[in-house]
Amino acid sequence: MSSQTNRSKSRPLEIYTRTDGVYKFVQAHSHHLRRLQIDCDSLDTLSNLTGSYPHLEELVISYYLDYEDGGEEQDLAVPLLFLDQIPHLCRLILRGIYSWFDSFKNLTQLLLDPKLKWPVDSLPRILDVLRSSPTLEVLILKDPEEPERGTFVDITNKIELPHLKRLSLSDFDVSNSPAITKFISIPRGCCMSYVALFASIPLASATNFKALFPGDNASVGPLQNIKSLELRFDPSYSAEYPLDTVNVSGPSGAFHCDLPYLYRTTGFDEAMSHLIQFPLEELWMSDNARYSPSVAQSSRPAFRKAFAGLSSLEKLVLEMEADDLLLDAIGALYPSLHLDPLPIIPSPRLHRLWITGQAELLYQVRESLLSCIKNRHTRGHVIHELRFQLYTLKPDDLNSLLPNAAKELVDTFRGVVEVVHVGRLPTDGIPLPPSTQSIFHYPIENDDIWWPEWRPWKRPSKKRPQKAMYYING
Repeated sequence: MSSQTNRSKSRPLEIYTRTDGVYKFVQAHSHHLRRLQIDCDSLDTLSNLTGSYPHLEELVISYYLDYEDGGEEQDLAVPLLFLDQIPHLCRLILRGIYSWFDSFKNLTQLLLDPKLKWPVDSLPRILDVLRSSPTLEVLILKDPEEPERGTFVDITNKIELPHLKRLSLSDFDVSNSPAITKFISIPRGCCMSYVALFASIPLASATNFKALFPGDNASVGPLQNIKSLELRFDPSYSAEYPLDTVNVSGPSGAFHCDLPYLYRTTGFDEAMSHLIQFPLEELWMSDNARYSPSVAQSSRPAFRKAFAGLSSLEKLVLEMEADDLLLDAIGALYPSLHLDPLPIIPSPRLHRLWITGQAELLYQVRESLLSCIKNRHTRGHVIHELRFQLYTLKPDDLNSLLPNAAKELVDTFRGVVEVVHVGRLPTDGIPLPPSTQSIFHYPIENDDIWWPEWRPWKRPSKKRPQKAMYYING
């Protein structure tokens, strides 16, 4: 048993124990606490938290149920805390907890993760907190189940959350829109994320791409004004037929769609065709070849169709680990000069091209990329900026292959385009609160669930070797 404390009025006091003595210490300093974090395996001990906490701004409670010992998760209720005397509480994170007795209100950040499924009567309780927090800015929530038939939930007036900037919902069937979106009004420009989705039936194509967004019965700002999109092809760990992540926002943010490799073999063309419905000015595309099956068919026609429809695209970022996908994407950016009549140049306003990949891969595609840039220049569509980010998975190559490959790439394009090799692509990310970036372990599944990332924060992973980066300004 141990605890970590800090007595400063402006710094947090954290508890990692359930001994009565520690709670008495907390009570003795209740008038000075700004942040309180509790990791516990017994909710009964929380009843010791009484008294007034006039300056408490952030409360984090993580409960770890021992499923192997036959723990019951349906009655995991937090007792009334602080006698409801927490007037300045604005950040609340509850993990592994299903209900509470406090009337939490005026929150700006809320994270609720029960670990397993919510009880069927949870939605009204969650809505009460949202209704009492009109200034909420961040909502991260495991989507509750639809209320049982006959249960009254007032949907006459949607809950207005005009200040909401980041909304993340997880664990729902893609055949249905999230239950919570039917009861809240999502403001234009809110950065949305759907995480760890699953499909109850196999998805034969990408027709569900559109269905992932809140339906017509949800009050959502117009999605057609999205200017920036991030499309990621990555396998999921969480379901047999996974759809991993979708992040959406209006013109003030970015749109992020994370699709499994299922789409590259069944509905890749259709998924690409959906891109043209947005007036995109910026597009990020990435893949993870190490966990993907080989793709027999060329994806170039799908890329060509997408780029042809993205007439406003000015910046394209390709983060590729599969050589076929990168070559197809590059090849789709320029038509052959030998065709008569000459085809229209795809994405005619494109002038910034950023590429990330292993040094060996980018070295292999350099000639195709050079042809692409020269071809577009010949037609009057100049690429003004080319950025490379090289990495190697082999530590021995850090001081040999990587510097040489970087120099050769820069030399290949010098005089043709402004070319720079960088250690990290510059991004304007939307940061999440630090407490949402911590891992939460699901012991029953022996799996680790991470809340979504928005650039520039990166999710660590034990599965992926750390990339050795080389930095040079050329």
